[in-house]
Amino acid sequence: MLTSSPELKTCYELKEAFRVWFNQSTNRPEAEAGLTDWIAQVEASGLKALQTFLKTLANWRERILNYFDGRHTNGFAEGVNLKINLIHRRGFGYRNFANFRLHVLVAFDPISH
Repeated sequence: MLTSSPELKTCYELKEAFRVWFNQSTNRPEAEAGLTDWIAQVEASGLKALQTFLKTLANWRERILNYFDGRHTNGFAEGVNLKINLIHRRGFGYRNFANFRLHVLVAFDPISH
């Protein structure tokens, strides 16, 4: 498919370059330089398919680059929130907060698993 569509090939190569940048950048200054270079490559390519992504990067640039200060994410908190939401959904909504709280506490109790 990549040989039959030069635009798709370029898009794929840019995606892979972005992945390499994300995995290989070791600190914020290096990451910032790499991101700036990657954005320049995308802009030079003229691909319309990546314009929305570039806008998203522009809006979230500082927050994305903050990741490279210590490679910390909020993944754990997101996982906890997801699990609590699933408990709530599975209980078809709880009318009594005390019962909901007990289900959450049991779900996160390391001894009960």
